[in-house]
Amino acid sequence: MIQYFVDQLAEALSRIEHTSHELHAHQNDWELDPADGLYLFKGSIHPFVVKKHIVDLVREVWHLYDGTRELMNAKWKAGQINATDTNLDGGNGPGKAIVNLHVKKCRWIQLCGDLANLTKHYTLARATKTGDAPPVIGDSVLIAKSSNAIEISTGPDGTQLIKFQKPVPMRPTLMILAEDGTVLGDAVEIALKARDSWLDLLTRSGCSFAPVKS
Repeated sequence: MIQYFVDQLAEALSRIEHTSHELHAHQNDWELDPADGLYLFKGSIHPFVVKKHIVDLVREVWHLYDGTRELMNAKWKAGQINATDTNLDGGNGPGKAIVNLHVKKCRWIQLCGDLANLTKHYTLARATKTGDAPPVIGDSVLIAKSSNAIEISTGPDGTQLIKFQKPVPMRPTLMILAEDGTVLGDAVEIALKARDSWLDLLTRSGCSFAPVKS
């Protein structure tokens, strides 16, 4: 059973990688406009598609909780984990206690849990894992790190035209906000930091996975 859960987690990590890649795939799609010598960004993704990918991403990352819990229980049953307390989830093993303790230490995972619950039930079905008010999903935005000249205009069809003096990677995301509008972070970065936190727990528990690329 241990290998079964390792394989299932590996598949989940691959799905996370695939979804992340879909959001990054067109981040370098620039086209030089000879009229003004600026680069026009051609890699925009429809906001609906961006939100779909991000909802898939945060849900998949949050559900690593279940796979990790089952794996820990399987390792305990195989004698590979020694439980030092009596919190064995009705005799199933220490998996629930281990993952809940880990979640309490990682705000990124907590946010993914709240966002997964929020997007599944339209409103939170239980108290937030962060202990704060429910997070708010903001509009689709483009993220780029650049200090060069930027020109933004609106095309005849109403689409936004973005031009840079020098092309840089630019990817879409959703900003996650607190109830008062404070930015909590970029949804993609939140999800990938949460994934890395799960990987840290799994590695410390003796499990190894192929390097994950983002």
